[in-house]
Amino acid sequence: MLDTSLHPALGAIAERCDIVPVTKASDAAAWHRLRRGGIGSSDAGAILGLSPYAGPIDVWGAKTGWIPPKDLSGNDAVWFGTNMEPVIAKWYAERTGDIVIAPDCTFVLKSDPIRRTNPDLLVLRQDGSVGIVEVKTADAHLSSDWVEGEASPPWYQAQVGQQRAVLGPSIDWQEIVCLVGGNKPVRVPIDLEQDFLDELAAHLIDWWHTYVVTNTRPHVDGAKHTTEALGRLYKDEGSTIFGNLELLDLTVAYELAHEAVKAAEAEKNLIGNQIRAALGHASKAMFGGIKIASWAEHDVDRFDQKEHEYQQPGCHKTYRDKTTERSMLIARTKDAIAMRARRAEQLRQERAA
Repeated sequence: MLDTSLHPALGAIAERCDIVPVTKASDAAAWHRLRRGGIGSSDAGAILGLSPYAGPIDVWGAKTGWIPPKDLSGNDAVWFGTNMEPVIAKWYAERTGDIVIAPDCTFVLKSDPIRRTNPDLLVLRQDGSVGIVEVKTADAHLSSDWVEGEASPPWYQAQVGQQRAVLGPSIDWQEIVCLVGGNKPVRVPIDLEQDFLDELAAHLIDWWHTYVVTNTRPHVDGAKHTTEALGRLYKDEGSTIFGNLELLDLTVAYELAHEAVKAAEAEKNLIGNQIRAALGHASKAMFGGIKIASWAEHDVDRFDQKEHEYQQPGCHKTYRDKTTERSMLIARTKDAIAMRARRAEQLRQERAA
């Protein structure tokens, strides 16, 4: 539980928020119920469409119960991310000399219980200020996302913004500490304007009432995580839809986009070959002292699956993972193609009229 006697700001936060001492480790079922009851800081980036890992449909499905939570128990990155938090907190305390508090609770805003957060660390600096420190871990290949003193990925900025908006003006500053590659801690300060915090809060509240309260699925986008969320939301029941003109129009648009991609790919390949021809025997091209293209030889080491199957017959089957997938296909029978062509022409005429 939060010791409010350590600093007046902590007492102000306790007056502003209900403090719920439930953690995933102490009571996983209660923790999941608590998360479903409102918008947490980790939901903010997904709701805003900023996160590469989840989107509005993922959050909506989790809050309404339509989409079961992902089982991440076997995910090594999640395991290390969770279990490295106290180690990173210890490093931070030793390096800064500040008082570091791991709240291990959820703060629920009394004036608007939909808004809640469970920050990793609250820090009392020696200058008397109070801040939020969010702890992250990242693979070495993501090091370009984490540079000392520079901006963090935008979905994490939204997360910290939600934390600040809930805890309120008692927080003086906020930053993220990310352990990159297991041995390189990077500190990234987060600058938050009050206008941003107000707009973030308004957007999240509106989103909650628009989609969660009304049990209305958010609009789809083209993100991969949305494709995965739709697969978890809608299971194949073996039924058939008849006479849906909107769905027919979507198949027409899909085919037109498919043909545009093919045409763009062909154009790209043509231009690529023109560049190769222009380079000829040269390894690279310079213009104004800047390298603009290259066509250089380099060694390539690839796994030869066919040779492996030939040399070790049956061995490759040991490593196959059989799963059930739901594939989306556009019918390309003669009748289906003709129908789409007629509908495409009809749509062109309607737009021209």
